[in-house]
Amino acid sequence: MIRIDGVCDLTTRLNLLREATRLELLAADLRRIADEGAPTKQELDRAPILRGWSLTTIDLPCLVGMGSNHPTLRQGPIYTTDVWAIDEDACWARTLSRFYRLAEPAQSGARNDGATR
Repeated sequence: MIRIDGVCDLTTRLNLLREATRLELLAADLRRIADEGAPTKQELDRAPILRGWSLTTIDLPCLVGMGSNHPTLRQGPIYTTDVWAIDEDACWARTLSRFYRLAEPAQSGARNDGATR
């Protein structure tokens, strides 16, 4: 997640561009796999090796709150997809799937039980 905090200085700009490039490469690989199948032998020959691996999950920053005007979720408590950029001063966030306008934040200690994804 990249915090903007009202200022997009050179370091922030470079971080945003680095993440954008990384996501563009992922999207290109996913499109190619969808069209052509598995990675090429050359790609796999260059890939690092992961020994003793298992599939797991990791915590990612996301937003939780009372959603409205969402194109696919009902009005009410929701979780967002992972947050990639946020500017709390300018009241917006960009998640993996879309922009959100940020209204008032939750009160300290407040919970949004029953949120949907």
